[in-house]
Amino acid sequence: MRMRLQRGQALILIALAFLGLVAFIGLTVDAGILFIQIGHLRRAVDAAGLAAASQYLSTTTESQLIATMKEFLELNGIDPEAASLDPKVCNLSPPSLPQFPGLHDPSLCQENNPWDYDRKLIRVKAELTVNFAFLPVIGLRSVNIKAETIAEAASLDLVLVIDTSQSMAIDSGDFPDCQDPLIHDPPVCQPFEEVRDSAKRFVNQMSFPYDHVSIVNFDVEGYLPQSLTDDKAQILDVIDDLRLGEQSVPDSDDPAGHLSTSIASGLDQAAEALENNGRDTSLWVVVLLSDGAANQARHPETLEYICPGSVGEPTWIKPYCADGDGDTPATRHTYDDDLYDTNDAAMDLADLLGCYQYINDDQSGYCEDFLDNYQPGGLALDGFEALIFTIGMGDKMINGTCDPYARTCYEDLGERVLRYIAAVGDDGNPLSDLCDGKPQKTNCGNYYFAETAMDLDPVFSDIAKRVYTRITH
Repeated sequence: MRMRLQRGQALILIALAFLGLVAFIGLTVDAGILFIQIGHLRRAVDAAGLAAASQYLSTTTESQLIATMKEFLELNGIDPEAASLDPKVCNLSPPSLPQFPGLHDPSLCQENNPWDYDRKLIRVKAELTVNFAFLPVIGLRSVNIKAETIAEAASLDLVLVIDTSQSMAIDSGDFPDCQDPLIHDPPVCQPFEEVRDSAKRFVNQMSFPYDHVSIVNFDVEGYLPQSLTDDKAQILDVIDDLRLGEQSVPDSDDPAGHLSTSIASGLDQAAEALENNGRDTSLWVVVLLSDGAANQARHPETLEYICPGSVGEPTWIKPYCADGDGDTPATRHTYDDDLYDTNDAAMDLADLLGCYQYINDDQSGYCEDFLDNYQPGGLALDGFEALIFTIGMGDKMINGTCDPYARTCYEDLGERVLRYIAAVGDDGNPLSDLCDGKPQKTNCGNYYFAETAMDLDPVFSDIAKRVYTRITH
């Protein structure tokens, strides 16, 4: 009798132990399910936030923004219909764009946060029910999990640098009459009027007041008619007021100071705009458009016009003010060299804008040399870390006037220099050129080629979309 009782007690203990083991296994399995789903949801919400930030454009609708978030939830293994999605933005009143009235959350707006300007923040929350496999045995069937992220579409400090040299009226044939208000009102200088219209459409793609825009133009000199501002109407008025400069014909002694494509001066004015009014937490962007090679610049120390190629040569030797040593980025000279020319000056200013900070040990080539040695007086500089895009427009970029008199001459010098500037502006390193080996007139890296001004709209639209995003929380 006692033996049977002991055997019965043993069975009960075994049964209880078995139930405990099942419960432990069930708890382990369900805990694994829970943590895996939490990881999936967090990754999916992060991806949805980044995707939404990349679509934070003036033309984006509220439904498109939500559809983008749902798409990336699904791509990351989360059923968008099962997840309770809750996106929010600071929706500013007109004329600010984009408009998402149904997603407004005042806590994301400037007045409720420590920064002193509006930022393009998108907060994404999602809640998901996780069903357990074993725990329902003890009455715990499911649990709700949550994830939240704040993604930010980079607010831009963008400087639009536009070539306003006389060649921008080449299709009109009646410069300067084409912009004389007594003869033509409005002006009819082509291709510049189409360039002007495309530039205005580009500005309209920015998101104000988050983005700030500055206008720089250049001919013989560079000018800064509009510093960085979030006043879109004022920016558009400045573009409307741009006029082409009058190019003087080089005299027989020295063409320096009489040519009219000072890319270096245009980039110098862009640097001034960013240095004076650029925001530390915004993305600095420079977009440079030119229809020809750099042929004008001032020496950074003496401020005299640079023209090493004119001395001892006939005045018909072109390109004017070239150094006679290849006129290619591979044969650059420093500012204290007698052969320092207009192209060297343009590339130096590109280095200043595009190079990373001086403390970055990854710099190489001329970019590092520039930061170490360029500034008159030998003081080290910090690069601006600006993202630079360049647009070469028209046939002169690859078929410039070229007289191979006692030196190497490159007809595509205009495109070569703009490709260099774009290479520096891509990652701060001029040696990692995504255009290397690419045919002429090819869009590559941060360089674009537009056959005519009519081709500028898709170029500007593509640049507008290539905005960096980042996760902030």
